[in-house]
Amino acid sequence: AGAIAPQSLEHLLPSIHDCLSSNDWATRKAAAETLCSLALHSSSLITDKTAPTVALLETCWCDKIKPVRESMTEALQLWKKIAGKGDGSSHDSKPLSSDGGNPESAVLSESSDLKKANSDE
Repeated sequence: AGAIAPQSLEHLLPSIHDCLSSNDWATRKAAAETLCSLALHSSSLITDKTAPTVALLETCWCDKIKPVRESMTEALQLWKKIAGKGDGSSHDSKPLSSDGGNPESAVLSESSDLKKANSDE
């Protein structure tokens, strides 16, 4: 029970990727944790499917919410390790706004996250 069929992964990963971009920080954190679990427990299923996930995590790891950022960083390290892109000890990517990504969406996401974080206090 709880095992993932290889054919299910092609539908599962896009859904997880969508969740990484959610406005809800808890959803983003859960998506990153799910990617960590896949990397730790189902790495044989994802070995040839790492590139899109690594690319997406490299744009998401600088989340403004610390617990999300920590989960994203852990997921990125694990997925890079599976992809053979380093030892998983660190990442060499830059935050979204400085590497040619869309700074406007980063700012919008940042402001909504800050509002949510402040309302939780």
